[in-house]
Amino acid sequence: MHPKLYDRLRSIICPFEKIIENVPKKAGELLDIGSGYGTFCFILSKERPKLKITGIEKDKKRVNAANNRVAANSNLNFACADITSFSANKRYDVITCLDLIHHIPKKDHLAIFKKINELLKENGRLIVKDMNDKPLYKYLWNYVHDFIMTRSLEMYYVPKEEMTKLLEENGFVTEFVKNIPNLLYAHYVVVCKKSG
Repeated sequence: MHPKLYDRLRSIICPFEKIIENVPKKAGELLDIGSGYGTFCFILSKERPKLKITGIEKDKKRVNAANNRVAANSNLNFACADITSFSANKRYDVITCLDLIHHIPKKDHLAIFKKINELLKENGRLIVKDMNDKPLYKYLWNYVHDFIMTRSLEMYYVPKEEMTKLLEENGFVTEFVKNIPNLLYAHYVVVCKKSG
């Protein structure tokens, strides 16, 4: 799929504005995990120009497409990396993780959140946006959507209550959890901080 077409479709489906309102306006460093073609990062860079934004993505083709769209002197950078083996010589003020966790086997969730905890500054903010498994019709709709996009039958949806518990067991303090209303998709967001 062409990146600009993907941008349009992704922007219709994902409530980016509800995520961005939880990203501080001050200068700092943000890491977006599973950045894909960079859609969220490009939108965020316009809304939060003081932030230095790094997107990491396992799919090299998507990373190359994102980097090809980065303007000179941009606050954006994209790298091909897996979060579990990603290393940085810095800690981030904010980490975002949008619609990624339900594509990763549950046995790996613990390792991912431990790694995120390591990469965050003390009192740094983690924003997880994912899909609930209820109501059933939204779950089924999203499952079909994900199958079309990934050609995989394996999805690992984590209910928001379970996600909150998982985060709290891994060194995060929940600021809030809320559903994001949508006719077809059971979006939710968890905003939390790394405990000091």
